[in-house]
Amino acid sequence: MTQSLKDALNSIISSSDTKELYKQADIMSAALTKHGEPHALGVMEFGQSLAVEIESHFPGTFTQEELDFSIPAACYGHDIGRSHAPDIVNGKQKDRHEIWGSRIFKRLMSSAGIPVINQAPVCYAIVNHRANGVLGRNACDPKETKDPRHDMKRRTLAITVLADKCVGDAERVRFREALWIRTLRLLGISRWYFNKRATEDNKNDFANFAIKSAEIMVDPNDNGNDRRYRGAIVLKLAMDPKVCTIEQIFTVDWFEDAYHCCGK
Repeated sequence: MTQSLKDALNSIISSSDTKELYKQADIMSAALTKHGEPHALGVMEFGQSLAVEIESHFPGTFTQEELDFSIPAACYGHDIGRSHAPDIVNGKQKDRHEIWGSRIFKRLMSSAGIPVINQAPVCYAIVNHRANGVLGRNACDPKETKDPRHDMKRRTLAITVLADKCVGDAERVRFREALWIRTLRLLGISRWYFNKRATEDNKNDFANFAIKSAEIMVDPNDNGNDRRYRGAIVLKLAMDPKVCTIEQIFTVDWFEDAYHCCGK
């Protein structure tokens, strides 16, 4: 069963339609960090690796469907909605890429012949992967529901959030912004500029540029000394503190919300 889902997902990823959508997503996000297919593939790889590591320490955490399909599909498709123009709400542009992403990826899954029951966890994760889903709608929280697959939706969302929020790195900063940050760093005033002159969008670029690599590790805590921390997920960052410090990163609205989502 899961092999057919894997094959269908691979056909979606390799299709020219999907690649064009992610090309448009990156164009529409030109004022932000890169949001093209390389980011989608990076998040998918990150999410799959994390799920496999958790499963190796705690067998039975995930179903085979989650490991083979729903997690990689949601991680890959989470930003495809950025290909759609912002909606106009009360006369102002509003980014609702999570809503459009769910709709677009549902269309792609339907075209690939994926049953609706298998689509649901993927769409749930995509539509809730932003802070307004995790923190605003409490989508990661358990709740009483008649849906027997709700926990699968929550697990798929959780891995998607962790992979998306923890994968930030210097390579996603666009050329012009990266050149400017390098210049400030060379002059020794990057951290000063961050505090005194940078806008919120600038700070997001500084934070991403400072993160040279990110790795997630799962601590099985098998010694039994303190079971509260069994299975703790640890984010390990390789950073350039001359760009900005970890303390500064935590002042950036996006990163503050992102890490709050990860904690939840």
